[in-house]
Amino acid sequence: TGADAARAPAANFTVAANFTVVSGMGGSPHTLAADAADARARGANELRLYHAGLAPDADLAAVADALRSVASGSPAE
Repeated sequence: TGADAARAPAANFTVAANFTVVSGMGGSPHTLAADAADARARGANELRLYHAGLAPDADLAAVADALRSVASGSPAE
């Protein structure tokens, strides 16, 4: 939200996007790549992933795939 200037990248500041990555806690690990791309487009320059230590194997696999996609710059699925 806010004006475009408010969302412009700030070189000296961290703009973090926070995501819960455990399905059972309301997170959406299967949309993380798309969510991260959207956050980046809105000015985020850091991702913070919450509760990964509690995530089941399927959620962790989805998070790993999403992070590989984000790191490679591939389009989100």
